[in-house]
Amino acid sequence: MRISKRFIKTTKIALVLLLFASASSLQARQENFGVIKLSAPAYPPSELKAGHEGTTQILVSIDKDGNVASAVIHKSSGWPKLDSSALASVKSGKFRPATDKDGNTIASSGVIPITFDSPYESVDSQRAYLERYLSTPCDQYLSMLKAEQLKEPSIPPHMSYTFKWPLLLAAELLRAEGKSNKADTLMARSQAVYNQLVQNCAKNPGSTTYTQLNLAIKKAQ
Repeated sequence: MRISKRFIKTTKIALVLLLFASASSLQARQENFGVIKLSAPAYPPSELKAGHEGTTQILVSIDKDGNVASAVIHKSSGWPKLDSSALASVKSGKFRPATDKDGNTIASSGVIPITFDSPYESVDSQRAYLERYLSTPCDQYLSMLKAEQLKEPSIPPHMSYTFKWPLLLAAELLRAEGKSNKADTLMARSQAVYNQLVQNCAKNPGSTTYTQLNLAIKKAQ
């Protein structure tokens, strides 16, 4: 399985910008719900290899407590496996409930579009992308982690976007190299990798995050 820069960017846009647009359209009716966390959907290996792509629109209903009351496919991408992956991503998301004009939480609904884009890069290109993505010095990366923890204290540090996203990229790189078992182990031991990365970065603040993440991954395996 190989994952592309286009997929990375397109999926991120679908999960952030288009969600924002969906919430904004609801705001006029004072029924806007917010997104606390929505993980990038898995791109099924068979679909990626076959070049299947498209946008799945998910109609989601959020209750007054912010829970997903229901989520159904509003418009198919044309590929059932992509639709299932998009649906699973939305169902596992965390949301802030909508509010009425008096500030009371209410139930609401909206359409969330999630895009899959299949053209991919070589394994070397993927590795180069991850290295560029994590070129931030360790001290700056630790500051980013701390800022996200202050913003979303309810989310465990090892589940934060700042850490989980590059870990997902690293796992996909392992799968592209035919090391699916190591990729699965990596994700299962994400907390251990997080702890090791923070420890490494604290000791080597001027080193790149990419270097210290690789060392953390090797130790966790």
